[in-house]
This record gives sequence, C-alpha cells and structure tokens, in this order.
Amino acid sequence: MWPEPHIRPFGCGPKACVDPALDARVIHDLSFPIGASTNDMSDQTMIPDLSYTHVDAIARHILAIRRDQPGKTICLMKGDVKTAFRLVPVHHDTSTRFAGHIPELDLVVIDLCLPFGWTGSPAQYGQFGGAIKFLVRRESPRSLNPMLCDSETFFCFDWVNDYVLVEPETPGRLETCAAALRLAMLAVLGPRSVNEKKFTSWKTTLVALGLQWDTEAMTVSMPEDKIHTAILRLQAIKKNKQTSRQELAKLLGSLRHKNNTNNGSAARLGMCCMAAFEVCHFSPTCQSR
Repeated sequence: MWPEPHIRPFGCGPKACVDPALDARVIHDLSFPIGASTNDMSDQTMIPDLSYTHVDAIARHILAIRRDQPGKTICLMKGDVKTAFRLVPVHHDTSTRFAGHIPELDLVVIDLCLPFGWTGSPAQYGQFGGAIKFLVRRESPRSLNPMLCDSETFFCFDWVNDYVLVEPETPGRLETCAAALRLAMLAVLGPRSVNEKKFTSWKTTLVALGLQWDTEAMTVSMPEDKIHTAILRLQAIKKNKQTSRQELAKLLGSLRHKNNTNNGSAARLGMCCMAAFEVCHFSPTCQSR
C-alpha cells in the first residue's frame, strides 16, 4: 500500500521557440508550502553530489586539436536527451511525495519519474547523464569500426541533458563519434532517449550551450539575441524601483553568460551584480513575486 500522498500544485514554464498555447514545460511546485514542502523535507545528505565541468573545457579542447593537428578542420556537433528527467523512474515508496492535484478535473496525479521541481532531480539525473559521457569518452573510431586505425578516444562535454562533441575531421572519426553518442544514450536511458530533432550535423560554427562557437575563427561569443535580452533585462531593472527574485536571477544569469566569454571579466561581473542590487532596491517584500 502507498502511504498518504503529498499533494503539491502544478505549474507551467515556457519552452524555447514553442507557442505556450500549444505546448509548455510542466513544473511541479514541490517547494510549496514554504517550510513543509517536499523539497524542505528532502534529505540533502542522501542526494548525490552534482558538479559540471566549466564550459571552457570545450575551448581548451579546440585549442589542443589546433596545436596537435594544425591544418585539420575542427568540427562540432551537439545532441540532446529527450525528456531527460522523465526517463528516470522513482521508487514507488518515494513517488507519493510527488503527487499533484488538477482541480479543474478533480484528479490526483502521482509522478512515477523524476519531476521538474524537485531539489534532487538534477543530481539524480546527473548520474545517468554522466554515464552517457563516460561511455562516449572511452570509445574511439577503432573500437567501433575495426577497419579504422584511429584509436584516439572521443571528446564529449555534457551539461544536464545537452552534449557537445568536438573532433578533427579525419577519416571515419566524425561518423563514429556521432554513433557513439547515440549508442551511449540508448544503452543508459533506452530507445526513447535520443532527441533526433536536436541532434545537429557536424559544423565549424555552432550555437551550443547558449554560446556561438567558431572553430575556423577560433572564437566563442555570446549570440546577438542573448546580448539584446541581457540589455533589455538590465534596462527593465534600472527602470523599476523594485524587482522580483526571478527577474534578478534572469539578469544575473545573462551577465554570467557574458562572463563565460570574457577572460578577466569576473570583477566586472561582480560590479554589475552589485549595481543590479543597488538600482533595483531589492527587498524581502518583493521576493515572492
């Protein structure tokens, strides 16, 4: 028998490039009510550690290829795990902690997979996402195709459910590396995990992880649309006397993105953060917005 379910409200968040009237990301508000929520009652010591490699690892690998194999074309490719958290089931004793109510239909829903909104979901999924990267990085063209002589293992960068591959264009290497990523996803999370819509072809210029990469010009930059968004967010906060925690977090996220593309800009980022706090008059009264 299941224990009594902990019922928490549902919400929706927008998906990139999708009309919210047609599709949205369902979010389970497991932080409600404050002090007695599922997230508050979660034992943080039982949640796996979560750490990600800094995005500059991609830049360092590009530089290493250029140094070791001058003249070779360096290509990038990205892949994505479809629905990510939804592919990881939870134990039936735990699932009742992830119950929700749809009042319009008078339905109680019990989530049997990792929900968006639980404090432990990113770390729990990270164990599977990291396994995919591990499997890719131990393979080589020769391990997948004995007819090839190249035994140099592949490079794979992961960020939650996004994967970036960076390889020199040599015989058989690009094809086998792409196959290694797909096979790793299938092995770890099953046949529904490969999001073909978000797999790209191999390119020398690619927008990945929110950054514009160019292996021919040897540059990484912030896309124009993200620069425009960051400017609009900063202007909006400067204009208003108060702001919400969510709006401030979005601004700092945009500025942090800029910091990833600028060496030595940490001090400037800190100044921007201090300025943002100063101009928006952030106070506890607006944190709940």
